[in-house]
This record gives sequence, structure tokens and C-alpha cells, in this order.
Amino acid sequence: MEKVKVGSTVKILVDNKMESEIVIISKSQYKKIRQGNKKIAANLVVRSSPMGKAIAGKNIGQYGTMKLPHSKHKIEVLGITNSI
Repeated sequence: MEKVKVGSTVKILVDNKMESEIVIISKSQYKKIRQGNKKIAANLVVRSSPMGKAIAGKNIGQYGTMKLPHSKHKIEVLGITNSI
């Protein structure tokens, strides 16, 4: 069974309302993009970010909690494609 990891394209459901597809990247990948003065695509999520931490290592059907300073959000993993 596949788990969410760096390189995964992940279909998620946030708070049982908003469905989205994201790609998990490493902090070094993020830095390379930023050094090139390129904008970060909205669907790229750094593994060490609150959302990345919430779903890292999860399987399809599992939930994680994204903790922000003033709120928490439930994230369900709907699908995983590991591209790396």
C-alpha cells in the first residue's frame, strides 16, 4: 500500500468540504524553486509544512490533522500517486 511521501501527488479532502490535489516536495526542492525566483505553484506542499506533516506517511482513507496557530483542519487522503 502506498503512503504519502516526498514526490507523491495526493488527492485530499479538507474538513469534509474542499477537495484538492497537491504534490509533496522537500524543503530543498522548495529552496531551489525560490532561488530561481520562480513562484511556487499553489498545489506544491512542503513536507515539513503543517499540511505536509498532517498527511505524511498516511495511506488512502486515513486522516491527519493540520494544526495552525488559530485552527485545526481534518484532512482525508483520497488518493496517492507516487511519481518518484
